[in-house]
Amino acid sequence: MKNKAMTYTEYQNIVRKINKPTSEQTANFIEFVSKDHSWYKHLTDKREMIFVFYLNPDVGKTLQSVKKKWFIFETEHFYFDETKFNDYQAKFGHWDYFTAGIFFWPHKNLFIVNEQGARQSIPEEVLKMGQFLMSRYLYKMFASELNYADSDGISYAEKHKIIINDLKNHLHLIADTIHGH
Repeated sequence: MKNKAMTYTEYQNIVRKINKPTSEQTANFIEFVSKDHSWYKHLTDKREMIFVFYLNPDVGKTLQSVKKKWFIFETEHFYFDETKFNDYQAKFGHWDYFTAGIFFWPHKNLFIVNEQGARQSIPEEVLKMGQFLMSRYLYKMFASELNYADSDGISYAEKHKIIINDLKNHLHLIADTIHGH
């Protein structure tokens, strides 16, 4: 089933119904991303890999599919199983991310399920707003274990602090823009 395109206004209307992530949830999310998997091995020291951060009302939920057949026609609707407590949202808010260069491509697979159960692709404006140039310095273990400095004399640990601060500011700007604050 092909995803229906969602407008920026439709996305904004959906996301405004959820709580804006707190500063603590945003910090927890950045910590999570900085330790997530081994994506850092695929990155260089330069900030050139595009990561996209966005608010996803369904992040951390279990997606369920319901298929209905009527003669030769088949429809598919989706819903999220909310019977389990969503630890992810409690800890990280509704932050989600992907990187087109390593794991997920094309980004058209990123979707939100609307109230009618239809998948709708996240609008291009949201994906562009969420773009953040990443380097391996975000990865906490990489930066903390190496006390080396680059040719400019900036330590890896200092570069880690810089990219963490830049990402924190970027995420707050996204949340403020979407929520209209």
